[in-house]
Amino acid sequence: MLAQAQTILLLVALSARAATMPLTQVVPDYMDGDLETAITPTPQEARLADTVFPLGKVALVKPEGYRAPDTLAAELSKLADAELVKTEDATTVVTIGAAAGKDLSGLPPSEDAYLLQATAGKPGQKNTIILAGRAPAADFWALATLRQMVFEKEGVRYVREGTITDFPRFTYRGNKRPKPWEWRYKANYGWFFQPPAEKPRRPDTNFRWDYFRSHGAWVRHGDPLAATDEEMDKLLASARDAYAAGCREFVLKFDDTGSKLSDATKAQFGGDFYRALHHYLLGMHHRLKALDAANRIFFMPRPYWYNSFETAAYAKALLAHGPLPEDIGLSVCGPEVLSRVIPTACLREYREVFGLKGKAQIYDNFGRGGDYFACGGRDPDLWEEVCCLFPERGTPVTRISVYDYLWNPEAYDPKRSLQLAIRELASRKPEVYAPLLDYVRLYNERHHPSGYIAQAEAAKLFRETNVALKAKYDTLVPLLATSPMAVEVNLADELWGSRSPQGSLEFGEHARLRRRLDFEPYMARHGWQEARVAQTAEAPTIDGRLDEPAWGRAPEFARFVQPVWGMKTPPQDPDALLFGGEEATRLRLVRTDTHLYLGIEFGYKEKPTLPNWATKLWEGLSPGEQGNYAWRVPCFELFLDPRGRREDYYQVISNVAGIWLSRHFGVYEPGRRGEPWRPDYKFAFALGEKEGVFEAAIPFADLGAPAPRRGEAWGLQCFRSKVGAFGLFSGVYDLCGGDHTPSQFGRIVFE
Repeated sequence: MLAQAQTILLLVALSARAATMPLTQVVPDYMDGDLETAITPTPQEARLADTVFPLGKVALVKPEGYRAPDTLAAELSKLADAELVKTEDATTVVTIGAAAGKDLSGLPPSEDAYLLQATAGKPGQKNTIILAGRAPAADFWALATLRQMVFEKEGVRYVREGTITDFPRFTYRGNKRPKPWEWRYKANYGWFFQPPAEKPRRPDTNFRWDYFRSHGAWVRHGDPLAATDEEMDKLLASARDAYAAGCREFVLKFDDTGSKLSDATKAQFGGDFYRALHHYLLGMHHRLKALDAANRIFFMPRPYWYNSFETAAYAKALLAHGPLPEDIGLSVCGPEVLSRVIPTACLREYREVFGLKGKAQIYDNFGRGGDYFACGGRDPDLWEEVCCLFPERGTPVTRISVYDYLWNPEAYDPKRSLQLAIRELASRKPEVYAPLLDYVRLYNERHHPSGYIAQAEAAKLFRETNVALKAKYDTLVPLLATSPMAVEVNLADELWGSRSPQGSLEFGEHARLRRRLDFEPYMARHGWQEARVAQTAEAPTIDGRLDEPAWGRAPEFARFVQPVWGMKTPPQDPDALLFGGEEATRLRLVRTDTHLYLGIEFGYKEKPTLPNWATKLWEGLSPGEQGNYAWRVPCFELFLDPRGRREDYYQVISNVAGIWLSRHFGVYEPGRRGEPWRPDYKFAFALGEKEGVFEAAIPFADLGAPAPRRGEAWGLQCFRSKVGAFGLFSGVYDLCGGDHTPSQFGRIVFE
């Protein structure tokens, strides 16, 4: 009897909703964890049924006087794959905004909050979809979500039933270089403000992506610092124009600057940079708040990363002239310039160093061109300290995953997000999804070494990985041509690299497949350099002479080679980039039970000298003291990875003026407050007319590791830096530019 009653009830239910059908009959099973029907960014609350209804002919009902452009209607028409019809002719009626008559009082006050409801009509009634947001942009985010609830089978489009209540954690979500397609993942920010255009920016479409990416910042670089009232009044005229066009975020930017002042500012403040900067921040804050008290003001200090040794001293010098307005927010990169991890506690402490209470914005340098991993390492509660996070660059993979994190960081899972990003780029085609995910996974797993392996093994792995990637890529390219999303983002070229031999290169693009293949001969010859560290019982004297017997027994490293970061085509002769002749550079390492010693002999065409501007920069410092910009004059830079994980590492820069700088990267500890790593470091230069010697010593204890055992391997990178040129020891494993890349460190083995 019970079974019979259940059957009757089921038949009644189906007759009342005869147009619905099970989701499983429409959506193929090709992803782990039922991700075929998941939504990215992950909604805050989703009550979704396992049934779908046919979309059919679609009508759109808008509130009277709806102030958004026709973009939403155009995108809805694309979703229906047909022109919109009148309500009486429609199978499904989509109602947006206030026309839905829904009570939105339960939603957060965010202008991005929305309610989405998709309901199948009873027999003889129309299906209904409600996209009700607090603002037109929120209606659009509801449409972006609806896109992922529509599935197609045999030419018929179906909509999944359910209700979604949604809002973002981060107010602003975008990129320094935003792309038009990013609206689909709820991006609303470009760092440089652009007002909505009178007409579509692209004449071939009526898509008004700039309308919904309505947030951005008026950004002014303070080099030189122009801090007189007259100069600030002139600057305000530009800010006022941006404000009139809709801009409400203003960034006062001092990254990568020195202490240069305009002539008028120098005269008014007697050359005191920090007094002028304090006056400038207060003056611009007052002026911008006078325009509108709701304006947000951000300050990007010169140490724009938390772990800079200069942070505490910079803040102290600035605040010596008085407190700053508390509602100013910092504009920073996180703990480091390229922050693998961004803990909330570090941002909070960074803000407190400057006595501020305003939320920060994160200029996120991690995740560049040539990176295909999902966003990770950002705390789920980071939004409590940060109103905006935007990568500087990024691939379609990293961009989609970043927006997933920014919308709902508490629910964010990098593994899940990577699969969803690949699904989206494959346009939800199983035959594209599987090989694309396979390619990306292989690339992510094998384009970096996991530890410090032998040179021959590294070269073999590089060749084998290239062969495997090229085979997978060749299979993938024709499949990508069948995916509209892959075509739109030009994914085939994104994975390959520039098709032109003289194409431009962005930071990180060197890692793409074409670059790996082109530079394989160079890597086979110069990549993954390795050497042995000689044992000695007698500690060398740090005098720049290298005359102890231990130096004579130490094996010489491979010669320094010119880096290829900026080269658009590989050298015909890999050895042409060796530093030889007059500029030959020879490096040796020895060790005692307590210290590591470096000895470098180097030649030059002209004797290294200190430019006048550097003398002024370090005025007041004595040889042997630490100073910022130590790397801007002839110097040697040493990078050491004692743990062998290619994560955290130490850097020491020593220049011919006797000024040095030491830093520890990749460590994210609350309470560091930018304090420097200060080893008991000793070094000396001896400069002749045509040749020089550099000698240095550093205790193992100051490297946070016990004395290395015989046969133990560490990572090492060493640069010889001249004015306008660089010499490089150790090959670049993934050919990505920049010295702060542990993946490119060479290997040293201790005797």
